[in-house]
Amino acid sequence: MRWHGFKAYYYENMPMDILDAFDVPEKDGVKTGGMSAKMFLKLVASIEKKGLTNPIIVEHGRRLTVAMGNNRVWAMKHLGHTHIPVVLFAQDTDRPDGGELIPTKFLEDRMKKIHPGDNTWIHSQVARALRRSCRQEVEDGATT
Repeated sequence: MRWHGFKAYYYENMPMDILDAFDVPEKDGVKTGGMSAKMFLKLVASIEKKGLTNPIIVEHGRRLTVAMGNNRVWAMKHLGHTHIPVVLFAQDTDRPDGGELIPTKFLEDRMKKIHPGDNTWIHSQVARALRRSCRQEVEDGATT
């Protein structure tokens, strides 16, 4: 495959203990994931009221690394959750069991729907490679 075997998968409930999230010091006695304690507690309150509306983005290289959503991981942990919705960029043969394959040529549309107004996922190295490949796949399909 042109994107070195990486695909996007959606997991409804991935165990947080297998994720490599940034470990940051506490702020005002709260482990926030990097944001101010006040903003973090607002995020916690929002998730507690509405649930987690956007899955986190995880890249699978040597580890399952949180690429986007570190604060949401810490908020879910703060609320006592052990699992979290995830969009995982991984090689097909090197990923946790389960997960719904997100067809690569529809990746951008899917990501825009599950992360409305938030395009920071685009800055992920794997996401960039997938997006380039998606565009190439669509262009190749248009010429055949």
